[in-house]
Amino acid sequence: MKYIENIVKKPDPDFNQLKKVLFQDGKPDYVPLYELFVNREIIEVLLGRKVTTKADQVEFYYKAGYDYVPVWPHYKILYLQNHKYHKEENPRLPFQPAL
Repeated sequence: MKYIENIVKKPDPDFNQLKKVLFQDGKPDYVPLYELFVNREIIEVLLGRKVTTKADQVEFYYKAGYDYVPVWPHYKILYLQNHKYHKEENPRLPFQPAL
């Protein structure tokens, strides 16, 4: 089985190349490597181990030569039992980013 180290010999990511494309700010030096996401199963096969942390994902995107690392916001709903935003009074509960 080929692991990522055998596929990409020398990763050299450069977010500025992707930024040039996204902001139409001149011609990049090369076509930036970009995908919306990579399935966890693919990442695990290429890394040769389970992905358990965000650092594992960052390691994959770096070693694969991507010019970015995707970041997805994570929000949780606060259920306020004794507050003016109680669901019977206001069904639209406030959202707060998870820390």
